[in-house]
Formats: sequence, structure tokens, C-alpha cells
Amino acid sequence: MKKVIIKNKEGQHTHGAEMLDPQAWIADGVAGNWWGKPERWVHHKDEPMAEGYDEADVLEERIVEDYPAIEPVLISEAIPGSPAVMDEAGNIVEAEIPEVHAVYSEAIPARTHREVKLRAEYTVEVVDITEAVALEKLSTEALRYLESTDWKVLRHIRQKALGITTSMSDEEYLEFELSRVEAANKVIR
Repeated sequence: MKKVIIKNKEGQHTHGAEMLDPQAWIADGVAGNWWGKPERWVHHKDEPMAEGYDEADVLEERIVEDYPAIEPVLISEAIPGSPAVMDEAGNIVEAEIPEVHAVYSEAIPARTHREVKLRAEYTVEVVDITEAVALEKLSTEALRYLESTDWKVLRHIRQKALGITTSMSDEEYLEFELSRVEAANKVIR
């Protein structure tokens, strides 16, 4: 048997349950935000679309890449130039071809944003109470036994005091009282 204790950020007990296996119940509670928001990553308060939060609730911070950086891409290769060709008279036979440099696209830097991890608005504590439940059951049974046999004690005392023959012999009564002492030792108070 397990006991589940849910506490808010201030440490106050707000919810709880006792069951054999609380894992599914806890998972449903976390998924449904029954006790508040769980531990989560949110945009840093300096980022657009950030929710408000208390700095004391920040567990850690990270930078998240929205889009990776894009390296420059070759669009066209370089074309080597060539000087002009002239004949013996100095006339241009072939014109000079200027060198053409390679053309690349622009590099695009990575797009990032900052996030913070916020602590949950609650804590979940699971305590194994199997032994305590078993002891409580024994205690309850022992108490019921004592309550159900009190009349026999009173009858024996009354019969002795009035000088009436007792329903139990002294040996039977002693054995009976020893069983009551054993039961009384099992009672948890």
C-alpha cells in the first residue's frame, strides 16, 4: 500500500491518496495539471512570447537552436581571366577576358532563443505504508477483541466480589487475561 502526498511550492499538503499502485494516478495528475504545472522549459523572460515567472523557480537555463546556421553555398565557379592577344602590329586579335570570381550565397547565422527550466508548482511524495496498514489492522482487531471480552472480565470480578461461583476457574481466568494482555500489546495508540 502506498500513500501519495502532494504539496504546493510552499510545502503545504494540498492533495493525497492511498492505493496499491499510484503510478497511473500520478501520471494522470501530472498530465492533467491537477496540482499545478509540472517541471517545464519555457522561454526566458527576455524573449518574445515568454510567460511570467519567479526567478526563484528557475532550475537551469539553456540556448535552443530554432534554425541551424546555413553555410555559404557556391552559386557559380570562378572563371580565370586571360590577357588580350595582339598581332605584331599591336592590333588586338583577342580581347582581354577579365577574371570572374566565384559567387557564393550569404551565410545565415543560426537562429536561437533562451529558455529556462522552471520547477514544478508541486511535489509528489510516495510513501510505502504497507507495514503501517498491516499493524493498524492488527491493532484494530486486537482492540475489537478487548472490547468484546470486557464483559467477561467484569462478570468474573463481580462474581468473585459477590461470592458467587465464577463462570471461569482461576486458571481459565488467568489464561484469559494473558490472551487479553497479548492483544493489548498489539494496540497502537
